[in-house]
Amino acid sequence: MRMSGDSFVQWMQMSAELGRVAGRRHRGDSTVRFELGDTHATEYLRNAYEDYCKANSERPLGSKGFSQNMIKICGPRTKIRGANGYKLPDEDTLRRKIDELLRIK
Repeated sequence: MRMSGDSFVQWMQMSAELGRVAGRRHRGDSTVRFELGDTHATEYLRNAYEDYCKANSERPLGSKGFSQNMIKICGPRTKIRGANGYKLPDEDTLRRKIDELLRIK
């Protein structure tokens, strides 16, 4: 697995490698997995990202940088059960989007 870019890109690369979102949805929850290709609340994605950063001694992006990168990967925000969220791409599409972010052909 190629690991490069900032903590967000590394989190996305790990998620693509795992075939699911790396990190935990809820603080203290180690059992809930959430899959690529599904729509998830922004709060859960942010928690998973921060969990990944903490576990890997990485500094997380601020909320604006996180949102901007999520839009680049997933497209515009959507609503899920009354909350903002993002529809994550499947594994292959996620890998392609990461390469686009890193400008790799």
